[in-house]
Amino acid sequence: MLQSVCLSLQLDANKRREAELQKLRRDLEDAHAQNEAQVSALRKKQQDTINEMSEQLEQLQKLKQKYDIFNSSHLVAKTDVNL
Repeated sequence: MLQSVCLSLQLDANKRREAELQKLRRDLEDAHAQNEAQVSALRKKQQDTINEMSEQLEQLQKLKQKYDIFNSSHLVAKTDVNL
């Protein structure tokens, strides 16, 4: 009789532990899914920022090229006037 009571208590304790373990696994899977979503969003944001900065760099390079052309033609014109 005492053994069956102990066995019953052990089985109940094991069921509670198993239920708790399952809950923890679900919580871990949910946290992992949320983490993956955040990482994905951050990667997209980073790529968007890189693309935007690349476009800005390209525009600046074009402006610098125009400035260099203007500046060199201006120096040639200035030299012609001095001669």
